[in-house]
Amino acid sequence: MRLSKTLKKIHSGNCVRICGLGHYLPFFVSYAAHFGFDTIWLDLDHRAMTDREVQAILALCHQYDIDCMVRSPTREHTKLYRYLEDGAAGLMMPLVADAADAQFIVNCTKFPPMGNRGIDGAGIDGDFGLAVWNEGSSYTDDANRETFIVIQIETPQAHSQCRCHRCCRRSGCIVCRPRRSRSTPSATNRRHRSGNCHYSGCCSSQTPWQSLGDASRSSRYLSQTP
Repeated sequence: MRLSKTLKKIHSGNCVRICGLGHYLPFFVSYAAHFGFDTIWLDLDHRAMTDREVQAILALCHQYDIDCMVRSPTREHTKLYRYLEDGAAGLMMPLVADAADAQFIVNCTKFPPMGNRGIDGAGIDGDFGLAVWNEGSSYTDDANRETFIVIQIETPQAHSQCRCHRCCRRSGCIVCRPRRSRSTPSATNRRHRSGNCHYSGCCSSQTPWQSLGDASRSSRYLSQTP
């Protein structure tokens, strides 16, 4: 099981360097890894790619040892964990409304006892079965530990329930929500106005999830760049 650079950075209290990719550009993976990025954010929510193109990008991410976080266009159960089988280190899930939404996503993407992800073991995440189909394999535990979910809280209604997403604390989710929120109806029209996000640690109350929403954190990020 490949180790997640995203989770390693976060658990060590450092900022994660992420770049975005919205088109099928295989060379981009090499460049991103070469210039020191930890993660590629692959946006399939607002961009169209074929399944084979996505698989190719994910395989290249393994080749160049860089995480890929897929922003999923679907909540179909088997499709979500297929991204993980094909090599995604994590998923970004938009417009999560409440704790029930979050729990459903956890059930789709985590193996028991954390969730109800189906198992085959033939994907690149399990070395095409070589790391799975043998006695004493720790594949399911490794997959639960080394994959992550980013839950996007994007509406005032969802923000008001953010603290209720208790399933996230048990499953290693990262909650991404607006830094400030108002409960007035007009806030819905402003939900995309601010670029500031707050990342809340859900594995542990002492995990230092960070945002880049202020000058001090931006300076800290810049000091970590190569």
